[in-house]
Amino acid sequence: MLSLSLKRVIDCAYAISALRCHTHGTIRPAVLCRDNEAALRRAALVAVSGCLLRLVHVLKRTNIAGFDTDADDVVEIVFRDGVAESPELRPALESAAAAGILSIAYGEADGDAASHYQRAFDEAVDAIAHLDLPPASFRPCYLTGA
Repeated sequence: MLSLSLKRVIDCAYAISALRCHTHGTIRPAVLCRDNEAALRRAALVAVSGCLLRLVHVLKRTNIAGFDTDADDVVEIVFRDGVAESPELRPALESAAAAGILSIAYGEADGDAASHYQRAFDEAVDAIAHLDLPPASFRPCYLTGA
């Protein structure tokens, strides 16, 4: 089972937002902060849902349907029997979801930024969907000592 924390995803979006303002030398749109957390939790759930839709072919179940953004933090993802989690999957999902949040957050304030982050989200989700999730019996040689 893979557990994905909305807090970690949102922290990633905060960091990217702050770096964007620092590197562009502008505060418009404003840096995302804890004051935006309630809205960002909902945006994070939308972004994570978008990721999971692309992984539906390897999912057994998830708790996203009954998720309460006010009370819950962890999206649980269970893969079908015989599918092993790739070590790259969690950070890839977190990064994709953070890009999705920024696309939503900047949608009205900065169309260019929103488009940039939507492309980043789409590309990341596409890459995740094409990860070859190996069968659970697969053990790379560096884990077996071969």
